[in-house]
Order: sequence, then C-alpha cells, then structure tokens
Amino acid sequence: MGSKPLKMGANMEQKQVKISLLSRRLSAENSEQIKQKITGFLSENGGNWNISWEELPSSGLGRTQTVLTLCPSGVIMTKTGEIEAKMVFRQGKSNHFTYKTPYGSIPMTLHAQTVAYQASEAGGEVTLTYSLAMDSAHPDQLKFTLIFTPAPQ
Repeated sequence: MGSKPLKMGANMEQKQVKISLLSRRLSAENSEQIKQKITGFLSENGGNWNISWEELPSSGLGRTQTVLTLCPSGVIMTKTGEIEAKMVFRQGKSNHFTYKTPYGSIPMTLHAQTVAYQASEAGGEVTLTYSLAMDSAHPDQLKFTLIFTPAPQ
C-alpha cells in the first residue's frame, strides 16, 4: 500500500520521506510497543512542517491518513478516514477531543508532558510523551517517537 501526497497549500513541494514510528505504552502492567516503517510526505508551509502518511493495515486503524503538523505552539495530529481525530499536543496542557471510529465516537483527554521536535528537509524527529484517557478512565502513559529521513530518489 503506497502513500499518496496530500493536497495542501505549501511553500515547499511535498517530498517523499521514510518514516520510522515507535509507539510505547509506559505503564508497568501493560507495556506494549508498536513499531512501523512507512513512506510518507514532508512539506513546509509558513514555518509549520507537515508530515503525512497512510496508516498500515497492521496499525489497526483501517484506511486512515495521518498528518502531523509541527508548529511553534506544539504538535497537531490529525487523522482522517475510517478513524477521525484531531489531537493537540502542547507541553503541560490538556486537550479534549473525540476519537471517531466506524463503531461510534469516544470522548478522550490527553495531557502532554513532553512535546519536542526538530525538522528540516534533511530529516528530523518528533517525541511526544503524554497520558491518554477515555471518559473518566485511568489514563495510559504513552510515548510516541517519529524519525523521518528523505526517501532515496
């Protein structure tokens, strides 16, 4: 399954990138991790960086497109397709959002402890450490790391 470039206004044309994702649950009783290597796209628009990719079937997210927007105030993760959500990561802040699935919608809250990134046409890295809770359930502690490099031409 190949990623397709998104149509978005950008100062820099979209460049294909290799993406390495690592998502880890940090709780001692249930520490699982998911690793993915995928191809995506990088663009820059007015000082904001956009990294986009199509989720792999192994992610469990169905046919879903994800866009990470790296901006001075934080990181925004937008999912569209079978799963829809807009998660806003601002260090030390909480964000309430709705996670929409084909089976219904789930109100969720995330609290970002660490929001860090560096990005350029030569590559970069994004690190997010946060808690995530459904309704009033006990939150899971998660760490998301994304590393991207230019794809060979």
